[in-house]
Amino acid sequence: MKKVENGMFVSVYYKGTLKNGETFDSSHENNPLEVEIGSGALIKGFENALMGMSLNEKKAFSIEAEEAYG
Repeated sequence: MKKVENGMFVSVYYKGTLKNGETFDSSHENNPLEVEIGSGALIKGFENALMGMSLNEKKAFSIEAEEAYG
């Protein structure tokens, strides 16, 4: 099975939450996020977390400030 790598286009449903559990962003009520991996369209931590994932794989992860918006 193919794994996510640079240059691939992916569609992702996501839900972003703060440490206290509050949701700050979500694509579940709309369409999935569609992006080319490696294009610089995503924050570094989100893109790094997607790398190596497989089709229909679910994953929970945290992004530190250094790999987000600071």
